[in-house]
Amino acid sequence: MFIHITVTQKNVKTFPIHAHETWEYICYEEGTGVMKTENGDLPFTAGTVIVMPPNMKHGSCGNGVFRNVCIHTDFPVGNMQKLYLPSASKELRDLFTVINGLYRDKEKFSYAIELLMPVLKDLILKETETIYVAYAVSFVRGEITKNYTDSKFNLGKCIEQSGYVDDVFRVKFKQAYGITPKGYLDDLRMRAAKEYLRVYGDVLSVKEIGEMCGINDPLYFSRKFKRKYGVSPKLYRQREQ
Repeated sequence: MFIHITVTQKNVKTFPIHAHETWEYICYEEGTGVMKTENGDLPFTAGTVIVMPPNMKHGSCGNGVFRNVCIHTDFPVGNMQKLYLPSASKELRDLFTVINGLYRDKEKFSYAIELLMPVLKDLILKETETIYVAYAVSFVRGEITKNYTDSKFNLGKCIEQSGYVDDVFRVKFKQAYGITPKGYLDDLRMRAAKEYLRVYGDVLSVKEIGEMCGINDPLYFSRKFKRKYGVSPKLYRQREQ
């Protein structure tokens, strides 16, 4: 396994755009700024970890002096996409420090470093996945919240944008919010329906209220409402009037 470690020299504020033939695992230890890449800028602070794949152009531009540890290696991480952890765990940051410390006597500790690289990779992938899942479920939840009254809203296509298949995403969404995406969509629609029936029940039909909640089929709307509240929309409306 090829491994070469560099540490930013003192008083460095910028590092020019460049690329490597190897993977580069980067951990910022001090400073703030932006990592410029050919497909988007990545803000960094102390604790940010970035993995750059081979041949991707990048360079750091600090708001002042910054310091980072860079591990250049032929040991790959995932596919050929950069990975970004705005705030890595202390465990991951400490592992960079340990590997860098061992590298100072690399002839003696080369085997130990090689053993630690898979651990470093796994931690990066685990933390990246955690961040991405949080973003994905938050994105879908936000889209549902914005569009639940639209009968043309396609939940399946929205989930596709998360990058996960439906079954996997359903599990991750439920782990985050305690309900499935479809369950969350239905819940918003039924809560809205209940309020609309209470406020507009004397002037709008059940069909019209269903349409206001994103459900054009009145029979389907009635079944969903009764399953949720135990009474039909018509009976609920009569009770509230």
